[in-house]
Amino acid sequence: MRRVYEEIEKVELIEGKQSKRQNRMEVDSAKVSTNYKPPKGFPIDFYDPTWFNNFPVGKKTILADAFKVDFLPNASQSIRGVQHPDERLSDQNFTEKYWEKNTEKYELSNEISSEDEDSESDYNEAESIEESDQSNSDSEADNSEMEEEPEISFSFDRDTDMAHAQDPSQFIVGD
Repeated sequence: MRRVYEEIEKVELIEGKQSKRQNRMEVDSAKVSTNYKPPKGFPIDFYDPTWFNNFPVGKKTILADAFKVDFLPNASQSIRGVQHPDERLSDQNFTEKYWEKNTEKYELSNEISSEDEDSESDYNEAESIEESDQSNSDSEADNSEMEEEPEISFSFDRDTDMAHAQDPSQFIVGD
């Protein structure tokens, strides 16, 4: 972040603007981080492509939001003191405009194809459910025309440790 602030200060100095930023003290001895977990859920262009491509597909899908980008293709345009006109776009429009440029270096073929397969499988499942509902309604109509058969129940005899099939017509229902 310190480098970003230095670049912004250089641009403001060239443009003749006064810096309204607060001077931050440099730490003499920085602490080594013990946190080795990468942040999750950030847009895909947040991560270094070579580092990101070393992960297996399952980790990639958990780690990054592969269908969103937040940075301009040329990073120097993002750190200028002047706002780039495309930074005013909505997140969806910005992603649509820069997604292809920003994701060229990332290996996303598996994620994109699996997303397409998921949508196709959802569509196929919906069709099969509709067909099965129609066949069930047809079979219910056929079953209503047939005579009802008695249901067979199973009971367990504790004395003999055996299961017995019983016809419900054998039972006497009484008070």
